[in-house]
Amino acid sequence: MPNNKERFNLSVLALALSLALSACGSGNSNPDSHTQPNVSGDPAETAAPSQTPALDATTTPHPGENDSSANVEQPSQAPSESPTSSPKPVVTPVATAKPSAKPTPTVKPTQPPLVKPTGKPTQPPSQKPSAKPSATPTPTPKPTSQPSQQPTEKPSPAPTVTVQNIVDKITADLEFVGQVTVEEAMVPDFYNDIDPNSLLEEGVFQQASFMISASEFSVVKLKSPDHYNTIKEAFEFRAAAVQKTFEEYLPDQYELAKDYKIVQNGHYVLFCISSKQDEVLDIFNSFFNK
Repeated sequence: MPNNKERFNLSVLALALSLALSACGSGNSNPDSHTQPNVSGDPAETAAPSQTPALDATTTPHPGENDSSANVEQPSQAPSESPTSSPKPVVTPVATAKPSAKPTPTVKPTQPPLVKPTGKPTQPPSQKPSAKPSATPTPTPKPTSQPSQQPTEKPSPAPTVTVQNIVDKITADLEFVGQVTVEEAMVPDFYNDIDPNSLLEEGVFQQASFMISASEFSVVKLKSPDHYNTIKEAFEFRAAAVQKTFEEYLPDQYELAKDYKIVQNGHYVLFCISSKQDEVLDIFNSFFNK
């Protein structure tokens, strides 16, 4: 019985022989077998290379065989011949079927492009007029720097009339002497209980300073002409009081007091007892006749 070492040696020897035989078979093969087959017109039709049959493995001796004779079995079949080049298939191109109908051509627009004028205009547009206008327009004359007629001067406003101006004028021109001005607080007592602040804008009430004369005068400016009747009643009340004072004392002064005057001009009112009544009225009205 061969031992294990001898079996191992026989296996290695058999493997070496198999490899040597395979190398010899590969060297004698036709070199054309390594060339790639030509591709025909149809890429689907290609030649497939033949396969080289695999070599049979060596037969390992059985344990019952003789130990002295280690016969190595040769491969039962030699490698097949190298594949020869297969003939190239000739592919005849097949004509593609023509379409049954031609595509419909795209319809071009029926309107032709605009036609350029063939001729030039007979008269150029920039032709100048043959004749100049007969008359040149006359420019409008500019207005003179100053107006031909100067505006008339506006009348100067009339001086403001004040009650004190009227009183001063009467006193100076007619020498009204011996007059005293009644204080505002005493006005209601002498003039029928009027309220000068509610009726008047201005007012000067004068009386004689001596009990031997009935001469006196007053000038007031009303806040409204509607107050005239009230101030008139106040002056009548004052005239009746003066008359009563001189009725039995001095008859001439009594008669003078009976000839009193109450005159209105706009908002202004004059009350006067004097032997120069007409002069007093003229001075008063002169302030409003300008």
